[in-house]
Amino acid sequence: MKYDGPLTGKCVLLVEDDVSLANDLENLLGTLGYNDIYFASDLIDAHKIAATEKLDVALLDVNLGGGIKTVELGRSLARKGVRILFMSAFNAEDMAMATRGFEFVEKPLSLPRLKAALQRAFVRRPLIPRKPDFGDSMQINPQQPQPPRTKKASPMGSPKLSANREDVGDLNS
Repeated sequence: MKYDGPLTGKCVLLVEDDVSLANDLENLLGTLGYNDIYFASDLIDAHKIAATEKLDVALLDVNLGGGIKTVELGRSLARKGVRILFMSAFNAEDMAMATRGFEFVEKPLSLPRLKAALQRAFVRRPLIPRKPDFGDSMQINPQQPQPPRTKKASPMGSPKLSANREDVGDLNS
């Protein structure tokens, strides 16, 4: 049985360290109409594929062998517009927390569960936490004069930073 719809013709990255399970997932993906499926059993191969192929969606096993996690790979791909579906057979609650903001499905997968999870991944906009860019966010705009920052005592006796003396007001009121 072949499915038609929004999933047909999409390019997939499948990252799974269990080759037998990867073969099963590849067959399910083929049934769903995916034409281009790239397989990686480790992060090195996954990064190589991601660097050279135009991916639409990535199915990522959260835990690869040796404690290696794919969460950062997923975030990186999502920043490039790739839809992400994390999957794991381990403690689903913990894995869902580790991958929050992205679609997650517990293994083993059936065809209907995989199809539904992939459809949600294409509809859902991932919540991608930005890495802090301290270089830009910590700089003050040189064109805009900044008031001097002075330390003032707060009512509790600990130092309080104030932009200027007028902002502190009367501590007794």
